[in-house]
Amino acid sequence: ELAGDESYASKYLLVASHSYNYDDAAYSSAASTLSRALNLPGYYPWLTFNLTTNEASYLSEIKAGIDDLHKDVADVVISAVSVITGSILKVKVQIKVAKENTYRIAAWLLEDNIYAPQSGATASWQNTHNNALRAMAGESKTEQIYGLKVGTLQPGAKASMESEITLNESWDADNCKLLIIASSSDGLGDYDVANCIIAPIGESVKFEYN
Repeated sequence: ELAGDESYASKYLLVASHSYNYDDAAYSSAASTLSRALNLPGYYPWLTFNLTTNEASYLSEIKAGIDDLHKDVADVVISAVSVITGSILKVKVQIKVAKENTYRIAAWLLEDNIYAPQSGATASWQNTHNNALRAMAGESKTEQIYGLKVGTLQPGAKASMESEITLNESWDADNCKLLIIASSSDGLGDYDVANCIIAPIGESVKFEYN
């Protein structure tokens, strides 16, 4: 319903973290890691914002959450390029900042068009799952979830991150894409999402100032 609202459709990106059942076709260890890090409850679905435990259930709450977080002008712009060599996905990301702060860069792999019958489904489309989290770049869980810390940057400065993701043979690379997240320090030890983009696999995305 939210995606069908033109005034909101371009204001958010969705990640589906399937972590409840190992036999779920969209399950991944990355999804399990993310769910544990956010201390999500044992019942689903559960919607959170901004890499926090702030949650919402009703459409009005979801819209209010987006309204609270959305900015007309981003504090960070992102460019990205990726290439697959064998079973390795190589990704290079660059950010340019408009405000002085400490920043992180994260890269998550998402997959679309995963067919799996869903309990309680009332329409056939509900059995096709999109934006399923498959993997997160980084050596540590902190890097995987919140991104590699690239330091404190001054307005106009750039920073980059290069990483690799090993592709599982059960994933369909043709249905995969990258979610790139740039986060900034909130001054209290946590990070807020400053901007995020979807980058198609094997393509390059240039800086977009929105």
